[in-house]
Amino acid sequence: MKTASRLLTVALLLCSTPLAFAQGFTNLDDEGEAGGYDVTAQLNKIPVEWNLNAQENGDAYRLRLTPAGAELSVVAGGKSTPLATEKTPVTTGSLVIQRRGPRWAVLSGNRVVLQAEDDRWMEGAVGYRGGEVTTPRLQPVEEITFDDDFMRVATEVAITEAIRANPKNGLKISDAKIGEETIWTVAEGSWATTGITEQDQAQVAQSANPFAFSSKNKGTNLALAGRPFWSDYSVEAAIKPYNASAVGLALYVQDNKNYLLFEWQRNGALQLRSVVDGVSRIIVAAQSEGFDEKNWYRLKFTANGGVLRALIDESEVMRARTDLFGRGLVGLYAVNAEEDATGNKEKTAVFDDLKVRSALDFHDNFSHPVPGRWQTVSGAWTFNNSATPANANGAFAIMGEADWHDYTVSGHITMPADAVAGLVAHHLKGQGAYIFRIAGSKSTLPYAGKAQMLKIQDGKSTILTEATIGNRFDQSAGTWNFSMERGYLQGSVEIDGKVTRVLDAWSDSNEGGRAGIYAQRGTGGAPVIKDFAVEFPRQKSVWAAVPDIYVDPKQAETMGGWSTPEGSWLPVQPIKNNITLPAAATAADAKVFWHKGAFWGDQDIRFKFPELKAGQSLILMLGRVDPKQAATAPPLVLTLKNDGTNLLATLSRGESEKIKDATHKIEGELTGQPIELSRRGNYVVVRLGDEDAQSTLLAANVAG
Repeated sequence: MKTASRLLTVALLLCSTPLAFAQGFTNLDDEGEAGGYDVTAQLNKIPVEWNLNAQENGDAYRLRLTPAGAELSVVAGGKSTPLATEKTPVTTGSLVIQRRGPRWAVLSGNRVVLQAEDDRWMEGAVGYRGGEVTTPRLQPVEEITFDDDFMRVATEVAITEAIRANPKNGLKISDAKIGEETIWTVAEGSWATTGITEQDQAQVAQSANPFAFSSKNKGTNLALAGRPFWSDYSVEAAIKPYNASAVGLALYVQDNKNYLLFEWQRNGALQLRSVVDGVSRIIVAAQSEGFDEKNWYRLKFTANGGVLRALIDESEVMRARTDLFGRGLVGLYAVNAEEDATGNKEKTAVFDDLKVRSALDFHDNFSHPVPGRWQTVSGAWTFNNSATPANANGAFAIMGEADWHDYTVSGHITMPADAVAGLVAHHLKGQGAYIFRIAGSKSTLPYAGKAQMLKIQDGKSTILTEATIGNRFDQSAGTWNFSMERGYLQGSVEIDGKVTRVLDAWSDSNEGGRAGIYAQRGTGGAPVIKDFAVEFPRQKSVWAAVPDIYVDPKQAETMGGWSTPEGSWLPVQPIKNNITLPAAATAADAKVFWHKGAFWGDQDIRFKFPELKAGQSLILMLGRVDPKQAATAPPLVLTLKNDGTNLLATLSRGESEKIKDATHKIEGELTGQPIELSRRGNYVVVRLGDEDAQSTLLAANVAG
């Protein structure tokens, strides 16, 4: 198992003190931290009051719990103002108070009884008074990163010199004594680490990951891992069903009788279910095609703020909301039609490549208002299963966190012909924001019939780009998307499954901030915004590093001939005549190679600077090798020249049409520094340096 999580594995039992602090509250020894925390305790008697994120001047959040419900207030300057009030009963027993960014959640009796959002104080003292409180604990939390590819390799199957000389000398996977070795807890049925069936006769030394995790028993099998305090996360795994009746993933697991489940049945039935005290109830159901027993599928189950999402191969198949549990372990689930008693893995479901990550994505369908979530900047809004401007004035509202950056904000928007609607990103109070907006053709505003992308900074509004769209989106209903990625902005609209990129631009002025919505009604009605979402980028797949053993020429008959990086490139022959090469590329000492692959759409190219002496150039070409196309569409050519003091970057179309150039002062050693070229829509962006300290060499619109 590999885990990069630094979450504390043992909660800190914090001693209470009788010392009066902040109006009689008994303070815990540790304070709440900005990274987030959980407060847990046993309530033996209520009512009880909690002082949260208390400041030295007495300002704090105040949580009061009674049998009738819960109330969270803001205490500032000696004045208490209610933030959220819920009438859901609070019982004696276990209590959990969660703080995640600006979000508060209170759990009592395995239910979330109160939610609210506010970011006035992100850290401070925590204490309680009244009632009867035992075993109070405060536990800091961090972002969840948990992986398991079920690789269990004992010393006897490690790569030795004899195996390096000839991998056929290695131990076969079917002979490896992996048996019951696992870090998973069996909650129901039986589980074992095993070899993947189609690789059983392969040598362990020749496989990057030959193992999987197999459910064994007939009937229900449930295996658990993780930490009981995990919350707001996604769990995903590769699953091969074989002869199973159903497969799935569980989250917020308390034990084998209390959890949330995403189940996919052989007949195609899909269900999100709650299991409470052993009683299963369907939260939402859907129907799809049944699974192919010998195919691998990637299932994903996410919980964030009470919103559940189920995905198969990255396509969402169900969504629902629940207030159950609020935190817990992850689980692998299978219902097998028969037992695997003889090691015949084609009888029972197997799992591989599991990942658990903190779920940063946010969704709001406006059906369950959370106090403090939406902050109105201007105008007025009505929130009732949708968001609409409440009057004829323009309305602007934001939500989220000030340090959010590089995300996509989206919403399903219905647009009257004389109205205006838009999405907001990177809003930071006092600094600015970006807006993607569209005005209907019958609007009375100066930009009627146009789509615009605006930058607001220091109180000034600048149009980054605009396009005339006429009546194209009048009376339309579709999903609008506004994405930000390290300075690249894109606005698109999806209607009836067709996605249209409306605008894109480049601006790296506003580095981060909250997301939001923008609208202005017309005489014919108001825009209606539903299913608002903020989604953060998924981890992108990259080529894997090739194990040393396959670089050995002796392995050419297996993988060496095609798996090494050099195997992906061709010399300029036989295609050099199809494209006119820059003069520097035709010099006697020039080395020119073309990549074998055919690439399209947005892409990233990353490499490290070779040794580049003063006066020498490095050239990267993006073009077609089809001579019929090359004549009318010359390649994009990026030239990077070391003049001894500066790195000169020039982006051209073909050899003569310069698009943009830039000068970057060389500091330190140039050789070995990472270069990244990204194509995004109409833009090409070139960056230099490690990802956490990159500088932008140039960004250019290359639309012809």
